Amino acid sequence: SLLLIDPQGCRPFDEGRKGMSLGEGAAVLTLESAGAAARRNARVLARLAGWAATCDAHHAAAPSPDGEGIQRAMRRALDAAGLAPRDIHYINAHGTATPDNDRAEAAAIRAVFGEDMPPVSSIKRMFGHTFAAAGAIEAVACLLALRNQALPPNAGLGRLDPACPVNIQKDFAPRALSNVMSLSLGFGGNNNCLILSAAQP
Repeated sequence: SLLLIDPQGCRPFDEGRKGMSLGEGAAVLTLESAGAAARRNARVLARLAGWAATCDAHHAAAPSPDGEGIQRAMRRALDAAGLAPRDIHYINAHGTATPDNDRAEAAAIRAVFGEDMPPVSSIKRMFGHTFAAAGAIEAVACLLALRNQALPPNAGLGRLDPACPVNIQKDFAPRALSNVMSLSLGFGGNNNCLILSAAQP
């Protein structure tokens, strides 16, 4: 055990956070070409505009403090999508509420987005950390954000940790969204970034 379970529940980016909550869940997404979807008259929920995966191998269970590998994943995904940081309207953070992870992720987001930082939230307070399923579940949350044109809240936040200088979305709020980003991190320095764009009507 890493002794990273918070008895008060997961509080991503909160100054008093002590760790994660465990969750169980699953999600399935179907990827297909635009042509294949059109031929079967499928309802397209979103477009996978860009993605990237990196591995910084800084530590078996912790990212590098500056989030260097996370930064590279975000920049490569933006390049693949042909988008600039200002074109992203929401970031679903990995946000496990472990002290080192949240600080590194926040540092990476700040380094890539700077003054163009969109609203950021983690949904892990609501679902817990589902480990292998987390990336798919959070991609579905991003699909729902695009479909509903609304920002998911960073539930459980009391006071933002000053060491996590991100634009936290505390409450559910309507918002025009065209492009959203989802970050998923894993042991061994695995960093994954998806950019989803709203489906064209």
